[in-house]
Order: sequence, then structure tokens, then C-alpha cells
Amino acid sequence: MGMKKLFLFGFIVSLMYSPQVSYASENLFYYFANTYGFESLKDNYRDIDIFAPQVYEMDFAYDVLEPGKEDQKVLKYARRKKMDVMPLVYNTGFSMQLMTNFLADEDAQEKVLDQLVDIANDEKYIGWQFDFENISHNDREAYTAFIEDAAKVFGKEKLDFSVAVIPRSRDYSKEDRYQDWSAPYEYAKIADVADFMTIMTYDDPTTTGPVASLPFIDRILNYMIDEEDIDSKRYLSEFQHTAGSGSLDHQLKIEVIFIGG
Repeated sequence: MGMKKLFLFGFIVSLMYSPQVSYASENLFYYFANTYGFESLKDNYRDIDIFAPQVYEMDFAYDVLEPGKEDQKVLKYARRKKMDVMPLVYNTGFSMQLMTNFLADEDAQEKVLDQLVDIANDEKYIGWQFDFENISHNDREAYTAFIEDAAKVFGKEKLDFSVAVIPRSRDYSKEDRYQDWSAPYEYAKIADVADFMTIMTYDDPTTTGPVASLPFIDRILNYMIDEEDIDSKRYLSEFQHTAGSGSLDHQLKIEVIFIGG
């Protein structure tokens, strides 16, 4: 994801909102390329159900760029181990202007979707996760429409599709003078068409400890379920806990995904 660069993948935990309901869990692990990450991948690949490296970038020419040398090494390893891979694709530099131009250009959107389908088929990926961030709130409806189009295209190709979103804990208003990175996501509409949605529940602005405290995560998830009307079976909550000194080698990423019922 764009907001953090962590090398250690994570583990599954269960958040049970009702003692009468049980959920199956599936291990989806993100990845940031460096030496520690690659070694951790080799040590833990058997426990990974879906491997989701952030390795594809859409540039200003609306080309989906080929992963770099180190990323290619990781993808080659995942292929050799017959892992299910769902890469992330993101806007270069998380550029807002790029996304505004892109979402106003139907030909550009078709071009990118065609590339993603071809890449997935060529590389035998199970699907894609959109990690487009820093989108203007004025492009909110256009981004939802693009996601809906992508869901149809990927569905025809039998590709899984997920969307990463930045959460909020209060209602969106177009009249707000301050619009943060959560503004462009119409959560319920996205959840309706994506196979699942990743909620990036970090950083907690009030924490003096973990970058994502449990009370903050609980508040975010309760809001998403109660106010945004998101089915809890259709999202993955991504949060991070920093232990010890907070240096990079003490950071853990914890992923939660609910499937089934």
C-alpha cells in the first residue's frame, strides 16, 4: 500500500462482532521488496493463501509499467512455488492530477484494463487489487464508475478483483473545506462490485503507541459496518502494530479477511 513501507508480511487474527457467527479466514499477505521481505517470503510462503505485492505502476502515458528487477525476482519465486498472486497496481507518485486526467478519459481506462487483463493472463495471476490513492473528491463518482467497469471486465476474464481504500469514521461531505485521502471512496458501491475491499486502518492520529491502536481500528470498522452499510464478509482490514523501538525490523503488518458466513 502506498502509505507504509514494511518488509514483514503479517498474520491472520479474527475479529468477532457476534459470538453466534463464525468466519473462515484466508491469509492475504502484502509485500514490500527488500532483503528482509524476500527472506520472510521464503520462510513463510506455505502459509500464504494470496500473495499481494505492490509491483505494478500506471504512469502518465497510461502504461502499466513492468516490475523492476527486484520485484521480478520475487514474482519469479512466487511462480515457482505455485502461489496465488494478486498484485497491486497504483498511480505513479500517487499523483492526483494523473488520476483526474485518467478518470476523464474512457479510452485511457480501457487501455489500462486491457493491459491488466493481458498481464494477468500471461503471468497466471488470480486477479488484481487497485491501490489508486490521493484521488480528488471531485472525481469520486468517476472512480466508482471505473471500478464498476473494471469489475465487469475482470469478471468476464474470471479474475478476482479487490480495491484498497482509505477509511474514515465520519460521513463524507462535499462541502467540507478539508478533504483527506479518504474522500474519493464510495465504500458501499465499491464493496458491491469488488470481490473484497481492503480497508487501510492506519495511521491512528491520536496514538502514542502502535500506528493503528485497537480502539481506533474498532471505531473505523464499526463505522464502516454501521454507517457505510458494508457487509463485514466483504472487506479485509489492514492494520499495523509497531512494537519495541518502532524501527523497521520491529514492525508487523496484520491482515484480516472474512469470507463466507
